Amino acid sequence: MDAGHLIQTAGKIPVISHALRWYAGRYPEDSVVKIKHGCAAGSAWRRHHRYVNGYWIGHYELPLQQALTNELDAGQTFFDIGANAGFFTLLAARRVGSSGRCVAFDPSPDNAASIREQLEANALDHCRVVEEAISEVSGTALFSFATPGSPTGHLGTPNYREQRIEVKVTTLDLACARHRRRRNQRVQVRRPILERNSAALAY
Repeated sequence: MDAGHLIQTAGKIPVISHALRWYAGRYPEDSVVKIKHGCAAGSAWRRHHRYVNGYWIGHYELPLQQALTNELDAGQTFFDIGANAGFFTLLAARRVGSSGRCVAFDPSPDNAASIREQLEANALDHCRVVEEAISEVSGTALFSFATPGSPTGHLGTPNYREQRIEVKVTTLDLACARHRRRRNQRVQVRRPILERNSAALAY
C-alpha cells in the first residue's frame, strides 16, 4: 500500500482522522507546496483553509484520480464541471497536455479564484476557467452553499442557513459548442454526482 492509500485508510479511523486533520491544517493560509501523493504528485498547490487537506496531500478520491489518469490522453478536451478548488482540473491538465484543453466550470467566485491560482502556479496555459454552472437551460440561477469553498454547493433553493448568490448558467451543449477545439471532437466530462460510478463521459 502506497503512502496516499495509507493516509486515506488511516483517515477513516475516528481518533486518527481527527489528529491528521488537526496536524495537516496547521499551514499558513495562501502558502504554496508540492502535492505529495497521488496522480497529481509534484504539481504546485496553493493552500486555503476553506478546502480539504486531501487536495494538497494528494490522497483525495484516489480511485477517481486513477480512473481519470487511465481515461485521458494527450490532445483531448476535458470539462471539469463543479471544479471546486481545481484539483481534478489540475490532474486532467497534466494528462491532456499542451496539445489538449481543460475547461473548469464553477459558479462560485471563491472556487474560480482558486482554480486560476492553481493553473497559474503550474503555468498551465491550455486551461481556462468558466465562472458558470452547467444546467438544463442557460441564463441565471440561484447558487446555494454552506460556506465559501464548500463542495456541496448546488443550484436552487437554499437549505437552512445556506448562503446564496445569483450566478450564470449554461447548458452542456452550449459549453461544448463554445469550448471544444473542433466540431465533433470527443469531450471528457467530470461531474461530481458521477464520481462514485464513472470518471468521465464521452460527449
